[in-house]
Order: sequence, then C-alpha cells, then structure tokens
Amino acid sequence: MSVTENDIGIQAVDGLFKALMIDEEWSVREPRGFTWWSYRLAQHVEASEPIWDRGCEISRVRIWTEVANAVDPRRDPATWMAMTNGQQTLSALVWDPAERTVAEHCSAVVHEDNVGWMGTLLATAAVMQNTGAHSRSRAVAEVLGGQPWVSNHPVGGERPEPDNLLDLPKEVLAPAGRGRSQFAGALTEGLEAFLSQFELLGFSDEDGFTCEVPFKGVTPVAMLAALGSPEAKEPPQTCLVRIFPDAEHPQLGHGAQVIMFPPLVFEKDQVPVVANHLNLVEATMNTPTDLLGAWSPNPSNPRGDTIAFNAFLPSALAQPGLLENQILFQAGRSRFFGAAGAEYLRT
Repeated sequence: MSVTENDIGIQAVDGLFKALMIDEEWSVREPRGFTWWSYRLAQHVEASEPIWDRGCEISRVRIWTEVANAVDPRRDPATWMAMTNGQQTLSALVWDPAERTVAEHCSAVVHEDNVGWMGTLLATAAVMQNTGAHSRSRAVAEVLGGQPWVSNHPVGGERPEPDNLLDLPKEVLAPAGRGRSQFAGALTEGLEAFLSQFELLGFSDEDGFTCEVPFKGVTPVAMLAALGSPEAKEPPQTCLVRIFPDAEHPQLGHGAQVIMFPPLVFEKDQVPVVANHLNLVEATMNTPTDLLGAWSPNPSNPRGDTIAFNAFLPSALAQPGLLENQILFQAGRSRFFGAAGAEYLRT
C-alpha cells in the first residue's frame, strides 16, 4: 500500500495500521485500507476516495468489526441493538437487515487539520470496538439466532492466540477510569469560552455542559421562551447537547458522556427501528457526520418515544480540545439530519 502526500485518506489508514501495531502476518493490505485478525473476528479499515470540500481535501475513514451473521430477523434484532447501544463508547452496534449481519461500526471524516488527533481517537475507538465485538459475538449470535462471524486469515489461517491489543481496554483504559473523571473540572469549565466563540446558547461549569445547536432552525428554545414568542409552542428548532463529565461506564469506569437529543417524537415501537436505521446510514453512507458513538433510545425519557445520540469518552482520553470537538460533531450531525438528512428520520 503506497502512501502519497496528497491522499489524506491513505495517510489516515497508514497511521492507523502503525498505531494499532498490526502484524503483517495477520493482515491483508488493500488499495485503500486493510483487514486484520486480532483473534477470531475480522476488523476492516477503509478510506473513501478523497474529495475537495470548501478548499480542503477530505476522506471518510470507516472501521468495522464483524460480530454475527445469518441472523434471524424474526428475533427483532433492532430492539436488541437499541438496548446495547445505550452503553456504547465510540462505536455503534449495527443490524443490517439486507445482509442479515451485525457488526460494530465507527467512522470519521479526516482532513489535513485533524488527521493527527483524529487518528489517535480512531485508533482508540478501533481497539474498544474490536474488544467489544469479541466479547459479545457469541452472545449476539445466540440471542438473535445467528452465528458468530468467525473467519481466518486467508494465508495464515486461524490465529492461535489473541493479540495483546485486545487487553488495552481492561489494562489501560479501565484503570484510568477509577476515581473522578479527568474530564471533570477545568476541561468542562473551559467550555464556557467555546460557547461564546461559536455563539451558542448554553452554560458550563466543572460538573456539566448544556447547549442548543441548530437542527431545523437556529433560534434556541430558551430564547423563544424568554421572549414569550408564539414559536415557543411549536416544535423546537434546535437539538439539545449535554456533556456529563464524570459519567460511569460499566466496563471502563469514569469518563465523559456526550448526548444529543433531537426534538422528535416517534411511536414507541418504532424507536429501536429508527435508531438502528440511523446507525446503519452513518455506518455505510457518505454522510458528513462522524460516527463516534451510537443512536439509541433516549435514556432520560421514561415514555420511550424519543431517540438520542450518545458517546462515551474514557478518562484516559482527556485532553484540551476533545470535548469542544465532540460538540462540533454533534452540531454537524444535528444540522445534517435536520435538513438534508431529514428523510432518514421518517419511519
């Protein structure tokens, strides 16, 4: 696989191959990516052909790990995905009805200005995804009447021992999550300046962050209510974004949870279908969004008739700028699905 100075996608793929310390003997190189076997399941990395967008060369990097195949659609896979995706980190567990498969997916748009830090984030997401897929493959297949999506290297055959990389979440990320999250405090307090910079209405302190981002309009609900506008009684024009800087994940301990709440209501039985469909759209289509998290039922709504996008950042990732970028990710997602992507929200 040759790397050219001008192809940002290939640069990102090559950087991931090195960051994951992949052994050549357990990988297969492809023109714009690679497939490798950390143990029983294949993980794929692929970059789209670069395009020019607003004077910048961009490429979409997709990472997915096979989990289960030959799934029985009568077992209601979307509902099972919905329950699991409420506790995902930086990937989504996605049911593909056409292929009858389940896989873990994440993706991001890379360009010259973000390929460095985005590569680090994607590498962490890839490791957590790979580990998660291996830990749940058999259970997913059993519950959904399918088979673990096991495969082998075409030349090396079955890998005899798991790659040490699969231990990273347990040995590095989880210990860093003991005690208070590194995101709590200054990193979250500092988001106040970010609000002013991007003219967003919200508030931030060391314990949390809330703001409104454009969806089908730009006027915040809080502003309409304060002005006593008749529009305050209409469906909101914005999505709510919240950050809980000291949330606790069952496997990874403390970290930051980022949640975006679209102002949409569905029939309760359609919520898992809609959430899975949105994950499938972002996983397989060239949307301008970064799939670093998952759509799921809204965890704060007891009625069960709304959706949310959630992501969890382990404490080990805490550094200046990461939460700001998460807000931009959600703002981009909100704008897309509020406008050009509105068709994907129809049931």
